[in-house]
Amino acid sequence: MQSKSFLNSTDCDIELTLYVASREGGRFQPFGTRVEAISAGTEKHVCFGDTRHPFLHGIRLVAQKNGDRILFERHIESAGSDADHMLNGNDSFQISNEHILLIQPL
Repeated sequence: MQSKSFLNSTDCDIELTLYVASREGGRFQPFGTRVEAISAGTEKHVCFGDTRHPFLHGIRLVAQKNGDRILFERHIESAGSDADHMLNGNDSFQISNEHILLIQPL
């Protein structure tokens, strides 16, 4: 079983979904998900997978704030990608709201 640590540095509770997989060659084979709640300002160690499914092939973060649902999602298309290195090459993560996608009227 694998383990990763997530520090929620936001003022929102976060619902974290990890997409777990095996890897054959350069392709990920989806296995399942692990969903955890991480309270604002806390850290959580999350265990996932097994010996045959030790990889992540995606992550999803959901927060509720001021009546809005804020979502971040990233999936890995192939081994060796930036997302693969980020999710599978690190054991500790900080969740913040400093860097977000922004849409605004022109």
